[in-house]
Amino acid sequence: MAKKTKEQTQAPKIASTAQYRIVNLTQKIFPVPYFNTKGETKFLNLRLQKGRQGQDAPVLAATAIAPALKALEKKGLIRIEKI
Repeated sequence: MAKKTKEQTQAPKIASTAQYRIVNLTQKIFPVPYFNTKGETKFLNLRLQKGRQGQDAPVLAATAIAPALKALEKKGLIRIEKI
C-alpha cells in the first residue's frame, strides 16, 4: 500500500472563471472590501465612474466577492454586475 503524500490528500484549487463588475452608484470615493488570492480581506478605492476623470468599473473574480461587498449592494451604494 502506497503512502499518501500532501499532494494526494489536498484538493486542487479551482480558479474561478466568473467575473463581476463593481459599479459605484454614489458621487463619492470610498473603500470597498474584497478577498485577494490568499483569502485575506483587502480594500479597493472605488472611484467615480462618470464625468471628468472617471474610471472604468473594476472587475473582480467571483472568489473575490466578500460578504461586506454584498452588504454595500443591499444598501444601494454599489451594483455588482456579472460579466
